[in-house]
Order: sequence, then structure tokens, then C-alpha cells
Amino acid sequence: MNSIESGTEVGSLVVKLEYPMKRFNMTSVLLLAVAGSILAGNVQAQETDAMEIDRTGTDLRSEVAVRPNDRVTTDTAVVATNTSGRPARVMCAAFDSNGNALGRAAMRVPAKGLRYLRASDLSNGRDYVGQVRCRTGNEGVQGSAFLLGPAGVSDLPVLQRGYAGDKHIIATVTASF
Repeated sequence: MNSIESGTEVGSLVVKLEYPMKRFNMTSVLLLAVAGSILAGNVQAQETDAMEIDRTGTDLRSEVAVRPNDRVTTDTAVVATNTSGRPARVMCAAFDSNGNALGRAAMRVPAKGLRYLRASDLSNGRDYVGQVRCRTGNEGVQGSAFLLGPAGVSDLPVLQRGYAGDKHIIATVTASF
């Protein structure tokens, strides 16, 4: 088979190849596909082995109603409110102030419903100050956070971003001690 290189004259034309094609062999394509499947499987395995938390708005009302003088611990409630008409699964993970992962949990939030978890659910019994990051495939889920402590209840800052059909919720300051 004859090939033409860039700069070759063909009659009165000069052939110029500015973007030569690269070829991938079948082994490379297969290797990329297998690697992608393995990575996707690891993410799915992490999601399925997360502890499931099912606390409702009634449970949250009871926790907020505790008189400050009767509360001996400090904890953070991370709330997921679903404003959409379809149920959502929310995956959350806690990180300490050095960025070390502490634990993770999941919530199934019904359509138009609310669920919450505590920072202590994610810290595996350790006292910490850090952050909680949550993710869901339902952009209708809105996040909020409350510090529950001996001094009372206070709302906390929460960042919310939609990205490629997912919703990322970050409670930037959380604590459990």
C-alpha cells in the first residue's frame, strides 16, 4: 500500500497533512473498557456498604426541642430536603479538619420529604470538627445543617452545587463531641 507524507507533491498539488491520525489497537481499547468497569464497580461497592440512616422530620423536631441545659453533647444535624416529585438516595461522608475520611452513610429521602443524619453517625465514635460532603443524583434535594449543643441550636453554612446531573451538598463546618 502506498502512503503519502506531508509535503509530497502530487502533480501541481502539495499534500499537507496537519493532523495525522493516531491509531489505537484493539488491546488498548479493551484495556480502557475493563479499567472503567472496575472503577465503576468500586464506586458502586462503596455506595452499597454504607450504613443506612432513616430519621424523619419528627425525629429532628424532638432533637431541636431538647432544652439546652439538658443537652450534654455537641452534634451536627445534616438535613436533606427533597423538593422534587421523585425519591432520592443521598450518600454522605465526614472528613476531619485534616481532610481524613471518617465514615459514610446513606439516606433514602422520599419525594417531597425530609431525612437527616448526625455528624456522630459518620465519625465512628470519634470526636471531631470538620465537614460533611453529600451527593445525590436528584438535583431537587436541598441541604441544610444545624449545630445542636449545650448552648442551643444554630444553623450552619452549607454549599450546594449541581454538576452533571448530580447535586453536591457540603456542610462546611460540622462537629461531634
